[in-house]
Amino acid sequence: MAQLLSYKTAVPITRARHGDSFVELSGDYTFNGEVNSVPLMAVEFPQAASEYAIVFAGDGDEVLPAVILGVRGNENLFLTDAKR
Repeated sequence: MAQLLSYKTAVPITRARHGDSFVELSGDYTFNGEVNSVPLMAVEFPQAASEYAIVFAGDGDEVLPAVILGVRGNENLFLTDAKR
């Protein structure tokens, strides 16, 4: 099960563990194929609102804004087959 959006295993970055690591830009977004929403910060609202539906979701006092990417669980309608 993914935690923190699309991450399967999240760990803190350290020089000892990740000193030889780098970011490779590939254009392959398959890791987000099953993400149907993404949390937002308030500063992101104006730009996000032009493309996505913004909702407020959560339980009780823990409610946060998010953009909707799919209408079903594990569905991202913003990825085409070309991006998968």
